[in-house]
Amino acid sequence: KTDKFHAGVVGKTGNAGVLKAVEDTPNSIGFVDFGFAEGSDDVIAIGLIDGGKLYSVTEDNIKAQLKDSTADTYPDKLARPLNYLTNGEPNSMEQAFITFAMSPGATTYFEECGYFPVTEIA
Repeated sequence: KTDKFHAGVVGKTGNAGVLKAVEDTPNSIGFVDFGFAEGSDDVIAIGLIDGGKLYSVTEDNIKAQLKDSTADTYPDKLARPLNYLTNGEPNSMEQAFITFAMSPGATTYFEECGYFPVTEIA
């Protein structure tokens, strides 16, 4: 069996690629991380239906789900943490970055990129 997409389906790489394609293509739809869509004036986040329930795609709903997986404010499978991976034990430079990324001092950088800092959802 060969899976095929409709001829009108266009694939793009990464959040930035998908967002740009949606911004540039009338009547298009794409799936990106919340922070990428939230910062765009040309696209809107639509509601999600999961198990027959309509969820509003808002920062508050996503944060509530990340803080408490039983909150039922956003589909749990779509709210996820950002993970850092290293090839083996992190070396001193990698560990310094991970430590910084988990610190309150990194909050501004995550917010600028559209992510929710761990200090807000833990």
